[in-house]
Amino acid sequence: MLETYRRYLAGEPLDLDKLFFQIQCTPFADQYPRSEFLRTRIKEISYVLNSWYEEQKRVANINSISTAKLAQIVLSTAHAFGGSKEPVTSKIGDFLPFEYDKEGAEVENQTKEILSKLIKRGSIPTHVIAALHPLINVG
Repeated sequence: MLETYRRYLAGEPLDLDKLFFQIQCTPFADQYPRSEFLRTRIKEISYVLNSWYEEQKRVANINSISTAKLAQIVLSTAHAFGGSKEPVTSKIGDFLPFEYDKEGAEVENQTKEILSKLIKRGSIPTHVIAALHPLINVG
């Protein structure tokens, strides 16, 4: 706990106006009027801002996937027209505006593998498979 306080005191001074402005730029602005904002714990404000920022990064990456795939196709085509016999080794993550969440992607891939195995075994009813189809066969 002492180390946390040392890092806090060694950091920049807290700028409440900047934090309030950041909260006002989020969808949660109506939940934090100035009177409530000044009574809210800093950890809660920090959590709200970090969560919103991560969500915005995720949405930006999702909206950029088709552009990233197009960039991969263009790069592969240019590579082929250049006479190269080797395949292009670029990944979609290379063309996204923010770093790709590798841990989240790994969990998603594991989930897809488990669902695929259950479907092959016939352990899941047909109507559930139909509902899961868009999640399993993305892309």
